[in-house]
Amino acid sequence: MATLWNRCSFKPFYLSRSIKSLSRYSSTANYCVNLVRQHDFENYLCCLLVNKESRHSIFAVRAFNVEIAKICDSTTVETIGKMKIQFWKDTIDSIYTKGICPDHPVAKELQK
Repeated sequence: MATLWNRCSFKPFYLSRSIKSLSRYSSTANYCVNLVRQHDFENYLCCLLVNKESRHSIFAVRAFNVEIAKICDSTTVETIGKMKIQFWKDTIDSIYTKGICPDHPVAKELQK
């Protein structure tokens, strides 16, 4: 086992350096990172391998994906689910057409 580990080109210190670099993010970015880590761990690990310049945007998009995916699991009433989807539809529309962003951490990160 030790010889296999020595031959492995992927070492854990690479991930530890990536995790340390995440601490420089703002609180909204940290919210997105934690959301992805808690609900989509496989993609969290993949996002850590992306270069630092793109990592910020990747986590914002993945956090948006988690928010949309959670709608089905968190609501039992269809009307409430539709309202949540409409919120995100209006949010994306207002961010990219009007430049207005609601006070939501994922929306703020998507606006950046």
